Amino acid sequence: MRCKSNGRHSVFTQNRVSIYNKLRRQIHDGSSSTSSSAPTFRERLAILRRNGTPEITIGLLILSVVGIDFALQTRTDNQRDDMYRELEREVRKDEEKTRIEDRRMLNNGTATKY
Repeated sequence: MRCKSNGRHSVFTQNRVSIYNKLRRQIHDGSSSTSSSAPTFRERLAILRRNGTPEITIGLLILSVVGIDFALQTRTDNQRDDMYRELEREVRKDEEKTRIEDRRMLNNGTATKY
């Protein structure tokens, strides 16, 4: 509870603390004898908000998105590098074929003038 507060805020804080303490006792004692003492959906949601579950969920979501993006970028970079190497290999093969063909034409005397 806070030191400086108006009456409404103080009652709200006390109510939240009492709900939390009731739920904590039920969880630790394992008692849920009556349906009226079972936590409602809002009470369970309030506890989840206070224990950091939304922050953990959002953090995991962000880490997952960043991890997936990194993996996809790495795969794309690898594919680009593979294509570049394949293109270089094909260009070298073509240059070698052209050199061999040019030598053959020069030896036969059928070379064209540029």
